[in-house]
Amino acid sequence: MAAEAETCRSATPGFSLVELLAVMLIMGLLAAVALPNLGLRGAREVQDDAAQLAASLEFARERAVMTGIPHRLMLDLDQRAWWIEWQPPPAPGRDDSPAPGPARWAEEKKLPLEAPAADSVGHFEPLPRPHGAPQRFPGGLRFVEVESATGSTREGRAWVRFDPDGTAPATRLLLVAKDGREIALDVAPLAQAIRITHASG
Repeated sequence: MAAEAETCRSATPGFSLVELLAVMLIMGLLAAVALPNLGLRGAREVQDDAAQLAASLEFARERAVMTGIPHRLMLDLDQRAWWIEWQPPPAPGRDDSPAPGPARWAEEKKLPLEAPAADSVGHFEPLPRPHGAPQRFPGGLRFVEVESATGSTREGRAWVRFDPDGTAPATRLLLVAKDGREIALDVAPLAQAIRITHASG
């Protein structure tokens, strides 16, 4: 009877110490291979999002040079979107410039020392689709701040304007990913180039 009980006990299914160690070793190897790839994938998505915005900036600059017409990249920081606009030439026979008049020193006013409003820099219209339609980052990147010579903004709308010669004021677009990684796009006025730099991480 005791022999039969011993036989039943030894036949109970279970894992030996060697089998458990082998399973743990395999799981460790899988984690060592998979986890770095997940991090690389996230970094690649951030880089791709930044490259997409840089391509839009470069397209606006090239189109301004080719057409001889000012273009700008509009940024909606609240909606995390951007699109390209241009300044269409006035219709033939129409002059929108104000008629010159005599100077009146008594009506002189103080000039505001702040960034110009959108309506005061000329009439711009969105380009035809797809470049004139709002675009968004597929990977979840979002705007943090836009810095230029006129100041910086963290909300509302801002823009980067390209003149017909391809020049633009020095501007930095600061972006942040879901994991807190920061990346910056610098519009270099003299080099007429857009540089992507890692602000952190």
